[in-house]
Amino acid sequence: MILCSSTRNEGEHNGKPLKSIKTSWPSLLKRTGLKGIRFHDLRHTWATESVKNGADIVSVMKILGHRNLKTTQRYAHAADEGLRKAVNVAEVKEIEQEIIDFPKTKYR
Repeated sequence: MILCSSTRNEGEHNGKPLKSIKTSWPSLLKRTGLKGIRFHDLRHTWATESVKNGADIVSVMKILGHRNLKTTQRYAHAADEGLRKAVNVAEVKEIEQEIIDFPKTKYR
């Protein structure tokens, strides 16, 4: 997405670079019909998706410009969901193996 400073006609822009997010963001929301979305929401979504997809939390911290890891760890809940899924997969595999091995151990 490229944010430009203003529009001439619907779908056109003057090609000048964004000067202020404070004026361009509301204009973008109005043109797109989106409501209730803060610019910070994009940042939060990016960080959450990055962590969820395996990005190193320290790298995300540096990219976001956080000085304290605790600030970045609020996005770690996404990684926790991935860990829960991994544990569930491991538990299912273990149960499947017990079912496969059951006849061998039961009747020996």
